Amino acid sequence: MPNTDTAAKDVLTVMSSEDALAIVREVFPDGAEFHDVTEYIGRKEEQDSLVNVPFIVTDFHFSTSGYSGGGVYSVVMGIRLDTREPIIFSDGGVGITPVLQEYQDKTGKRAGLFCSRGLRRSDYVNDAGIQGTTYYFG
Repeated sequence: MPNTDTAAKDVLTVMSSEDALAIVREVFPDGAEFHDVTEYIGRKEEQDSLVNVPFIVTDFHFSTSGYSGGGVYSVVMGIRLDTREPIIFSDGGVGITPVLQEYQDKTGKRAGLFCSRGLRRSDYVNDAGIQGTTYYFG
């Protein structure tokens, strides 16, 4: 269980990575798994590259779009199982974000999803004649 009093008090005074790790150890006394963000830099995946490609979700979070309407979208991080490369993609459609929200609501977790069939792509033309694509977990 995180000790949030420590986090709120000390996070603004971190001066080095050693200090940051000390705070992490204090905030998460039971331990936590961390990944270096450099694993993900420059690895934005197009969802098309994950169609029928198995991967594991190692983390995800939600954000609100700055566009009018302000819909919720998800940012998904993981590992491709064919190349063992880290991946990151964002999606605001009706196929991925609702599944992640339900998973988090039911389990309290933001990791640990095995996507054995990768993503599935669905192309369509809406009533206004605009082409679109929605991605789903395979």
